[in-house]
Amino acid sequence: MKACIRGGLAGAEVDMAGAIALATGMGVEPATAAPLLAACAEGIRLARQDRAEREEEAGE
Repeated sequence: MKACIRGGLAGAEVDMAGAIALATGMGVEPATAAPLLAACAEGIRLARQDRAEREEEAGE
């Protein structure tokens, strides 16, 4: 799970179905894995948006 999150933060695209399968294979219940990974995906999206805004401001 941590590798999945680190990969997402590094800019890798995360396939949600594959990530859920990986998490459940590591012993995480699917009912827990799906919302956890969705929250991680939202955090990644917000981090990317923030980075893009900072890069845009720096370029002005």
